[in-house]
Amino acid sequence: MFGKRIHKVTYEDLVKLLDSKELHEGYRLDFKRELGRKNKEIAKDVSSFANTNGGYLIYGIDDDDDQTIIGIDSIVNNRNIAEWFNQVISGNVMPDIFYKEPHCIKIPDTDKVVMIIEIPESSRKPHMLTEDHRYYIRVNDSSRAAKHHEVRDMFSYSRDRKSDFESYFKYRNLDTDNENFALTYLSNKIERQPTNNDLKNRPLILFSVLPKYINEEMFLGSSAEQLHWFNKHSTVEIGNESLEIHGHYSDMKGKIDGYISEHLDRNQEFCSYFEVLTNGFVEAGFSRSFANVSTRTQKQCWTLDVDLIIGYYIGLLKWIRKFYTHCEYRDEFLIQISMTDILDAKLLGFKKEVRPSYMYDDLRNKYDNKLSIAKRVSIKGLDSESINEMAIVVSDKIHRAFGLTQDLLFSDGVYPAKNIRYFNLLGR
Repeated sequence: MFGKRIHKVTYEDLVKLLDSKELHEGYRLDFKRELGRKNKEIAKDVSSFANTNGGYLIYGIDDDDDQTIIGIDSIVNNRNIAEWFNQVISGNVMPDIFYKEPHCIKIPDTDKVVMIIEIPESSRKPHMLTEDHRYYIRVNDSSRAAKHHEVRDMFSYSRDRKSDFESYFKYRNLDTDNENFALTYLSNKIERQPTNNDLKNRPLILFSVLPKYINEEMFLGSSAEQLHWFNKHSTVEIGNESLEIHGHYSDMKGKIDGYISEHLDRNQEFCSYFEVLTNGFVEAGFSRSFANVSTRTQKQCWTLDVDLIIGYYIGLLKWIRKFYTHCEYRDEFLIQISMTDILDAKLLGFKKEVRPSYMYDDLRNKYDNKLSIAKRVSIKGLDSESINEMAIVVSDKIHRAFGLTQDLLFSDGVYPAKNIRYFNLLGR
């Protein structure tokens, strides 16, 4: 509608669009002269867009024929207008609506602002107003209460979106029931042939992230702009250590549906990859970065460094928080760790050796050649504490899958960040 992301829209852009009549009220755009006195009206307008096909609310523009810029106060009840607005929505609508952060444009030579809110069609609809327990939808250029069959259709839509969500994971071979679990064009390229003929393929580990709302072109913009963002955010900090997410020196290259970073060693063997698609799907694939041959048992086997796996999991969640914020995505996403060819393997890389028996031959993964650990997350609640809690749960599940009855990594609830310095995109 604006030809750019709303946070980049300037006052001059707004004046130009209004003067040319390129912005006009309708099904997906509503001008508001002022905020109004009733929180219910604000919540009704936002929820109606979320319950229908999404749209824009612009406060501070008269909805007369001239579309005059009037502006609204930047402070309401001693609070920043955007913060106050968000509180009104979260306190009056259920379930929570994930929309893009309100963009306030200062009107020159005044204390007034114009506030633009972009509300995507919600994958969690229908959303109900808590005051009157009604669901509102957008019809033509106004909002009204939804009828029974319209509410039923919204519930059906959310179920279908969940089906789309699950179908995409099946399409990417991330369903453990698939005989080709975790095997794709890219993951198949990773060199996993053992030098020891007694061992089977080296284990494969994928980290996959999928936004719940997947049918929109989320990661858009010029390639130069996006590649600059990748280069600026190639690492994250974990404790006092820096972790490479997709490589400092490897080139991120464009492709028709996104971007890809491939990591090759000096022998040109394909070691790992990092893929980002325009629909917001992110996947990182590894093998020897985490899996190596045991040298501490009589019979050789594959070992997995659980501290590095969990460290990358923590780092990827921190990176995803930055990435989806950059994309102005506020909804839920799913993160999954997928492992295959892990039968008869064992774990290494514990914070401390609580008991030496962890290297005994009988403490191997004896039951499953595949492992999948998935978690649905809200960007809104993704802080450092929640990331640590998620990592503890994942670590515990991995330990149990490999025959251990206690978590030896988070023995005191804290990730040993110093170990992440040993992580390498090319392996060791």
